[in-house]
Order: sequence, then C-alpha cells, then structure tokens
Amino acid sequence: MAVKEEKNLYVGIKDPVEMRRSLLESSRTIIKSLKRYEKTKAIRNEKLFLMNKLSGLVKEIMQLDAELKSKLPKKHAKLPNFRKKNDKPKKKGKVPEKIEPKKPEIDELDRLDFDLHDIEQKLSRLS
Repeated sequence: MAVKEEKNLYVGIKDPVEMRRSLLESSRTIIKSLKRYEKTKAIRNEKLFLMNKLSGLVKEIMQLDAELKSKLPKKHAKLPNFRKKNDKPKKKGKVPEKIEPKKPEIDELDRLDFDLHDIEQKLSRLS
C-alpha cells in the first residue's frame, strides 16, 4: 500500500507583524461591537419588562378608576347662584360694604362630583 505524501505549502507574508497587528485590531473591534450588542440587548429586555409592568399598572389603574366611578354619586351637582336678581346696592351717599352671601353647605362628595364633571367637560372640549 502506498501512503500519500502530504506536501506542506508555505506562503510568504510580507510584514507578518503588521498583518498580526491588523488581525488583532479587527478582533478587538468585533469584540467591542459584540459587547455593545449585548448591552443593547439587555437594555431592550429591561425595556420590555418595564413596558409590561407599566401596562399592568395602567390596567390596574383603569380598573380602580372604574370601581371609583361606580361608587361615586351619579347626579351632577350644580352650584347655586349666590347673586339675587334684585340685589342692588343702595346709593344714599355711602358706599355699602360688600356683604358676603351665605353659602349653602355642599356635601364634599357632591362638590368633588361637580369638579369631576367640570374637568370631564373641559377634556371633552379639548378633544
């Protein structure tokens, strides 16, 4: 049986030190790019996690908001007009002092409901 002889071929490289330096710099650039990619990948994963967490919080807030609205009174309170039609100051030389009209007591929930209704109206006008 004949054994095939392997011939080793060698190629001459001009300036082998410069070639090695070039390869090492390329490897360093590739490794830096891979590190940046891994950091970006980690940031994207964190962003996805936080977005999912935010989505869950928004759903919870919406649910609590719906629950709150269901427990608030349904009527919309109107604030009474404190000024009477015939309420004119007397003009007998003296300037009368401003008299504060008596404010009827408004339940706190009714006032909040009125404020909420007012805000919702303003928001609807903006939309």
